[in-house]
Amino acid sequence: MRWSAEMDFMKIRSYIINQIASHGGVPVKFPSSRKLAQKFGTSQPTALRTIRDLIADGYLVPCKNGGTISCPQASSGTHEYSLFGTVTVLGKQAFINNYFMRYESVVGLDLLNRDETYSIVPLKLESPSLLEQTVKDNNLKGLILYDAAPIILKQAEQLHAKGFPVVSVIRRSEFLSSAYTQDDIFFREVIQHLHKEGRQKILLTVHTNPLRSALLHKAVADACRENGIRESDLTLVNESEPPETFASLLKQTSFDAVIFYPFNRLLYNMLADSTDLKNQCRIVIQSESNHRELNFSGLVITNHLNQAVSLLNDNLLLQCEDPKAPIVQIRIPYTLAEYENGQRISTTKERTGK
Repeated sequence: MRWSAEMDFMKIRSYIINQIASHGGVPVKFPSSRKLAQKFGTSQPTALRTIRDLIADGYLVPCKNGGTISCPQASSGTHEYSLFGTVTVLGKQAFINNYFMRYESVVGLDLLNRDETYSIVPLKLESPSLLEQTVKDNNLKGLILYDAAPIILKQAEQLHAKGFPVVSVIRRSEFLSSAYTQDDIFFREVIQHLHKEGRQKILLTVHTNPLRSALLHKAVADACRENGIRESDLTLVNESEPPETFASLLKQTSFDAVIFYPFNRLLYNMLADSTDLKNQCRIVIQSESNHRELNFSGLVITNHLNQAVSLLNDNLLLQCEDPKAPIVQIRIPYTLAEYENGQRISTTKERTGK
């Protein structure tokens, strides 16, 4: 199914369920699929599929004169039905990769395990300026951001300033409660670790995102200064560079370590074809990139989300009760582990970055 059709399906479904919940036990009449499609700017087949799905789930029954009406819903918890929206980066993702899926699943499961009357819907934004209107259209109780772009953070900060509950995951905002990754800290630790192993020629792939790229450049400069490493021994290359750039780099320099942030499968395959990745070149990846078929040997950075996410969700729900609740800033702890042939053989202590 196309992403846009799935988003339209979820938008209509969320609207109908939220309307039912907000009216308590009073039946709610809904228009035909044609009128719903017009209201939400989607196709009639998508609206019709949504209605049929809700009928099958026991939320709606058809009316003789057209449209549908809600069925009585028994209360299943002490809280009223609450719908939380999520925005990933710019809210325009056509797909969600392993990295975001892991974060969203941990955050969502922690929230949903608290009370079955909580629900989550991903938001699709045509423009960052439409964030507040999209929140209103979906009748949301709160908002969860994942690695939000600066322009989205700014919109969300303005929304929060008006008393609306918002939290940020991965990316830190001084004006929002945040559970954030410590990219700069663990990059410095990784470079120090590689330097102690005698690795001298290190290649780093960095994000196209200017903010994150700048953060990593600073981490590299700090690590070099603190450990007496020449910055000329470290090569930073943008992840989006064409294959020819990577091939040229590998011909010019024999790297004895490569840090993938994010993982670049093309470059990894090039290295695997030309280098002994077990003994000659130390590879560093994030746990989300440690796919089973890699049979990976090297260092793996793992962010430990559960406790940080639980504290962040505590704050999100507190904001729902008290819009003036103080914000919290939570570092997501991490470990650096060594793997051989896909098996972990050693682990550093959990790092909090404090």
